Amino acid sequence: MKTMKTQFKVLLLLAVSFIFSCSSNDDDPKGSKYKITVTLNNVNATDDFVSIVAVGGNISGNNTFPMWQVNGLNQPLTESVSLGDTDFTGATTTYVIETVNTLDLVELGTQIINYGEDLTGSLKVEKNGSTIINETINLVGDDTDFTKDYSFDN
Repeated sequence: MKTMKTQFKVLLLLAVSFIFSCSSNDDDPKGSKYKITVTLNNVNATDDFVSIVAVGGNISGNNTFPMWQVNGLNQPLTESVSLGDTDFTGATTTYVIETVNTLDLVELGTQIINYGEDLTGSLKVEKNGSTIINETINLVGDDTDFTKDYSFDN
């Protein structure tokens, strides 16, 4: 019985040591800030398909809201931002999506399908002020597409 108690204490001590060694240090800043700039010209909301989705979060699950801004406006209580074809058909053809807080993970999904006149634009992603993606979108002809998914972490 004494051996079992000793083994239990050793296992408990190892478990506690493991938990504390894996805990994060709040003084060690982690995460990155992201800025996604999307420009689309000549989008026809009736015919074309546009889906731009950015999702982010922190590994710890400690997400502070707002997490995102779109063209300088905070997006309250949301872990994602989504833009569609109708967003690009008015006077605004460029959207700047930015993280308000630092994030550990960001996923960006894009799908743009042209079903008519030529559709052009660009996609730029910056991480902590440095450009990491710089794409030209040039969809010439019917049924051409730009479909890409990106994953970013630290």
